Amino acid sequence: MPGKPGRPRKVQPIVGEALSDMTGPDISMGPIDKPVQEPHPSDREASREARSETRQGSGRKRRKPLGVPMQRLQADVPSGMTGRWVNDVPGRIERALKGDYEFISSDGEVVQNRKGCRSEIVGTGRDGGAMKAYLMAIPTVFYEEDQAAKASKIKEVEDAIKSGEPQQAATEDRKQFYTPSEGISLRHTMVDR
Repeated sequence: MPGKPGRPRKVQPIVGEALSDMTGPDISMGPIDKPVQEPHPSDREASREARSETRQGSGRKRRKPLGVPMQRLQADVPSGMTGRWVNDVPGRIERALKGDYEFISSDGEVVQNRKGCRSEIVGTGRDGGAMKAYLMAIPTVFYEEDQAAKASKIKEVEDAIKSGEPQQAATEDRKQFYTPSEGISLRHTMVDR
């Protein structure tokens, strides 16, 4: 009776005397081995350790098991540089290049274009296709300057909020906003989502 399409049939193994009956007297098959028993757990552990030592001793890469959590976007960048992943959305890579970011290869070296650059698929683009991100880096000195400029802008906005005078308001309208007598204070709290 044939199995269902796409599924293998179950076949019972032929062992012992039934096998010798099928082969006949003129065909010699040799002795039939008994089924192999499962190794003892301590034997399995010893075998696993031996395989691990062989891998490390032979210079092979360490195996990355499938399904084990790992950081996909962890990357090495050259010393003295700060790296980031830049999504390949229109204009974003070009802005990074204008800001002195450079492409970084899988080996952690600076490369001239995105063809030799390390990239990862990080999501879905607006067109439904895969969105790639490219590893880029900037000298740490420039990175720290950029962060200080961002912090300065944030402080400027916070100071305007505390003063009760919105920046967007016209100069003559700024004094018309209500400010409590005790002043405006800001609290930075983490919000659980």
